[in-house]
Amino acid sequence: MRRAVFHGATRELAALEGEQHNRLLRLSFPGDDKPDDAIMLANRLVAEEGLSRDFRYKVEVLSDNARIPLKKMMGKMVTVSLVREDGTLRHFNGYVTEFRLIKADGGYAWYSMVLEPWLAFAKLRKNCAVFLERTVVEITEEIFKQYPQRDWKLELYNQYDPLSCAIQYEETDHNHLHRRWEDLGLHYWYEHRADGHTLRIGDMTQMQRSIEPGGNVDVPDEIPYRRNAGSGEADGIHEWRPVRQLGPSSTTVGGFNYKWPRPQ
Repeated sequence: MRRAVFHGATRELAALEGEQHNRLLRLSFPGDDKPDDAIMLANRLVAEEGLSRDFRYKVEVLSDNARIPLKKMMGKMVTVSLVREDGTLRHFNGYVTEFRLIKADGGYAWYSMVLEPWLAFAKLRKNCAVFLERTVVEITEEIFKQYPQRDWKLELYNQYDPLSCAIQYEETDHNHLHRRWEDLGLHYWYEHRADGHTLRIGDMTQMQRSIEPGGNVDVPDEIPYRRNAGSGEADGIHEWRPVRQLGPSSTTVGGFNYKWPRPQ
């Protein structure tokens, strides 16, 4: 495969790569599997996160090589570290699920890289299975055994009875697990570090600690609202857009137990 390298840009990027500790965004490969023939720097990060939602990080990458093999980037673990106001790092770790060349111009190549959690791999595996007299935790453990990238912990305060018969039919592992978790009212979130991320599953939001510390040292869980902060802006919420939507006011639920074949 031909390689397009911009030699002038290489020297400039090499200097920046060697001084990543001075950059606001730092890009690293925890598995030490970065392409050998390319310098790669994080130029822009757009992060989407939510409770009981898989995160999605879109990273604009600047390189001196316009022919990085896209296939070889798939599934690599990548960490983007953001320097916060107090000098500490906030890590955004994930696996590459999409990598594309945007353009090559002026001696540089721009790529778009999407990072998602290891749980996103469960969207790619569809299965048929029957679980007899198993709890949701046991079902979760059994399914997670199929994923070598698994990194998860439970923070449950309640005990849950076994399900007499739980069926997964032509359903992805991701969807099946979410059905089971949601049925019990479980929630999950991710905790990030430089060398990975951990999926944490809990059942009591009141007992969970803060994912990230707040901005007021006197009130650790407080996140400040900073409107029009200007050049002195710090960590906090910079934009708030309230919204209200029309929805149903009541719900009627019916069930059926195969052991007692009559309406419940």
